[in-house]
Amino acid sequence: MSNLIETIKGKGSVFSGERLVAEVRYEVLIYQDYDERQLLSGQELRTPGLQNTELKLNEPVEANFNELLTLHLEDGRKLNFLAFGGEYKAIGGIYL
Repeated sequence: MSNLIETIKGKGSVFSGERLVAEVRYEVLIYQDYDERQLLSGQELRTPGLQNTELKLNEPVEANFNELLTLHLEDGRKLNFLAFGGEYKAIGGIYL
C-alpha cells in the first residue's frame, strides 16, 4: 500500500550534464510505500518501505535514449529522470 505524502509544484530547469535543455513547469508527487502485517496478537503493524517519486512536466522534453536528465527545482533541490515518448521516469528521489 502507498500513500501520497508530498506534492511539489513550480518552475524549474532541466539539464543534461551542464547543458540547459529546457525551462519547465513541474509537479513532483512523492509516495510512501508501507508494508502492512497483522501480528499474532491481532494488532496491525504498518512499516514504512520505499518512497516512489512521480514526475510530471507541462512542457515536452526531448532526450536521447538513456540520457540522464536533472530537474533543478525552485527550492534548489534536484531530481534525476529519464524522458521517453512524452513520459518521464524519476530515478531515485529528490536530493540537494
